Order: sequence, then C-alpha cells, then structure tokens
Amino acid sequence: LSFSSVALGVLVPRRESSSGTGLPLSVEWLADAGRVVMVWITSPVVNLVLFSVSVVFGWVVLVHRLFMFAKHGVQVRPFLPGMQNVVLANIPFVGTGRGGALENASYRAGCSDKMSKSVFRHWVAQSILDFCLIISMRLLFEAGGCPDGYVAWDSGIACASTQRETAAFFGAVAACGWYVWVFLFILRTQNHYPNSELGSDKAPADFYCPFFLISVVQAKVFVAGAAAYAPQSYREAVVLSCCGIAALWLLLFAALRPICCLRLLRWVYVAAMAFTLGVVAAAGVIAAVV
Repeated sequence: LSFSSVALGVLVPRRESSSGTGLPLSVEWLADAGRVVMVWITSPVVNLVLFSVSVVFGWVVLVHRLFMFAKHGVQVRPFLPGMQNVVLANIPFVGTGRGGALENASYRAGCSDKMSKSVFRHWVAQSILDFCLIISMRLLFEAGGCPDGYVAWDSGIACASTQRETAAFFGAVAACGWYVWVFLFILRTQNHYPNSELGSDKAPADFYCPFFLISVVQAKVFVAGAAAYAPQSYREAVVLSCCGIAALWLLLFAALRPICCLRLLRWVYVAAMAFTLGVVAAAGVIAAVV
C-alpha cells in the first residue's frame, strides 16, 4: 500500500479543484499520500509540524526504553533441574521468562506500562505508525541531507545554518527511536511469544518470517532515504526506481521462500507485490512520456 501510493502520486494527475480528477476517491487519497512522501507539501509550516511530531515520537520512544533499561537492567540465569517459577531472564526490550518444566515455562512482556500497551501492542496504533514510517524517516533524513543546498522541506533553511544543524541532531536521535519501534513492531508481528502481552494467542507462533518483516520495514526506510537525498530535479525518477526495486525484492522473497505459516497469505503477498510492481512500472512509463 505504501509503495503503491508513492507510484500513484506520480501516475494520477493532481487535483486542480475540489471537484477532483474523476477517479475514485480512494485512489485520489492514495495518490495524495504518495505526494506527501515525495515532498509535494510546499508549506514550510506544515512540514515543520510533521518533522516535529516525528522527532517527538522518536525521542519519547528512545528515552522511555532507555529509562526502562536503566531501571530494570538485563538479568539472565541458567535453568537448573528442580527450578519452579524462577525468573530466568529479564530483558527490558523483550520481557521476562520464568522457568519450571519446559512445557510450563511462561513469558511476560517486560517493563509493561500504559505507553507500552497503547503504542507497542495495539494493532491500530501499530498500523498507523507503520504507514507513517516512510514519511517520518524521510523527514528525519532530510534534516541531515541538503542535495539542493537547503533542507528539502523548507528552502529557507540553508545547509550551513544553525537551524539545519540543530534539526539534524534531533532528527538523528529520533531516527534511533523509530528503529526501537521497528524492533518492537517486528517482534510483535512475528508473534514469537504468543502467550505474552507482546504477542497474540489467537494467531500461530512465529506467524511471519522475521527476515521478511525486516525486509519490508527496511524497504520503506530505503525509499524514505531516496526521497530525502535525491535532488528535486529528478526525485520522482529516483523514488519510483527505489519503489520498483523494493517491490521486486519483496516479490522474489515471497515467491521463493515461506514468509508466513499460511500458504494462501503468502500468495496474497505475491499478488500484491506484483500489482505494486505494475503500478510503479506504469507510473515510470507515464512520467517518462509526459
């Protein structure tokens, strides 16, 4: 969906009025989302607000996890015969494991609190953050890159200015915080611990291949970096090429090896990536002709 929206941002003509383009409203919305990814929001104020929100979220997640790490530390102890309900491991980013007999071992998500439950373990929040990953990482990357001599989301901020250096510092730290969320997103979606708050006992354990999930999120970060560092004059071509590379890689990954425990879902992913690759190719051809 993310890659298709970027391609549609090029493929679908922009609306000149509220009457629209005559296409279904859902298509126009996806195209608008793609234009946001490709820095087609020209208002510096709007871009600054989006950048600030991305920075605040990244800093909050990073500081929160580091605080939990400092408070609880990492404790690991070997399992010995006769142990019953003993804490074997306490790792803040992962959780707490208790041992008895192996079949009676339990797992509890570590450092559980309101933020962890509402952000890291709620599927609606996870879905929204996942869709926002490209634009958020693109904004954070842009603070450190100046392909046109100024920050892409505000031409009034020159590369050598104090504003840009400050934004680059806060953006770099926030990017680390977003990667903490990515780690927790992969762990939760993979469902490696189905009997914990971090997983779901309604889905099979190890539902997704972790390497596929890593490929998906890294592909989005890859597209975000392309949008951030490509000069404005040929940004569309660079971003479309990167979307095509990402879609092709995910298509081959899903076609050649199992990505989840359901075969039908695997081929749904294959069909979705093939469709995305077609949309990207069509957008590239139309952009080249126009």
